Amino acid sequence: MPAIEATKTKLAEAEFFYRKLSSVQQRVFSNEPEAFGFYLSAFLSAARSVSLVLQAEQKQKYDEWFTGWKQSLPGDDQALLTNFNEQRVATIHRTGAEVTHRTPQPQFYRPVRSFNFDGIEGEVVQTCGRYLTVLSNLVKSFAERFADETAT
Repeated sequence: MPAIEATKTKLAEAEFFYRKLSSVQQRVFSNEPEAFGFYLSAFLSAARSVSLVLQAEQKQKYDEWFTGWKQSLPGDDQALLTNFNEQRVATIHRTGAEVTHRTPQPQFYRPVRSFNFDGIEGEVVQTCGRYLTVLSNLVKSFAERFADETAT
């Protein structure tokens, strides 16, 4: 199996920040109102790095494999990869992720934050979870595809 330990570590980092993001989303009150944005930024950066680190670790194999893998995904998962890359660029190079913020009434007393990707709204933590699943599948699929080969 190809050596992709740094990729697995980066995926674990993304999972860590996803758990933090999910946890802070559940809080009704926070003495750190900026925590959600900080964890979202950290998640977006770590999650986007998963495929970049995989490519760095196994460039030739990755470059030959990735396009076919991406094309095998459902269209909404392909769009998810693109949209999350755009959110990461907005977070790192511009003024932040494009997230709406509302407080539903009356059953909830915590803000609900959403992404709006191509006119489709999705709650941030749930959408990040879906993105993390796609990235986990990327790493698993790559490792399975090259399981019989040794790292060079």
